[in-house]
Amino acid sequence: MYRDKIAKIIGTVFSALTVLPLAIPVFLSLLVLVTRGKFLYDFFMPAELFVFTLVGGLGVIVVLALMKKDFRRLAVALSLALLNLIVSQVYANVSGLAHGSTELTGTHLFIVSTFIVLYHFFAFLVVFESFRSLKFLRS
Repeated sequence: MYRDKIAKIIGTVFSALTVLPLAIPVFLSLLVLVTRGKFLYDFFMPAELFVFTLVGGLGVIVVLALMKKDFRRLAVALSLALLNLIVSQVYANVSGLAHGSTELTGTHLFIVSTFIVLYHFFAFLVVFESFRSLKFLRS
């Protein structure tokens, strides 16, 4: 029973970490909206904060594995999130976007934006699966 409570607390902390990359840009956008009257959303920021998604997702996976619970859906969502992030970064380096020799327009903008949007989607799935898996720690 004590082990279950500790696992639930640790799982909740790691699940909360997965929320940060998606919540921080929204919070900052609302803050700018209230203070300056402009809505500005930095859609690259969740990718810049991916380490929270990675640490939180891996932490929940470890807790679930130690408790002998299923973590496959979370592992797939985390893998796909990181894959899309890596592909966007590799494309940015190969195309010259990362070091400024190419402008972010046209096809480059479309490709990088597509992978970043997919990263957002899978990062949201990591958050969803992390919190969904907490209910399995009770049983």
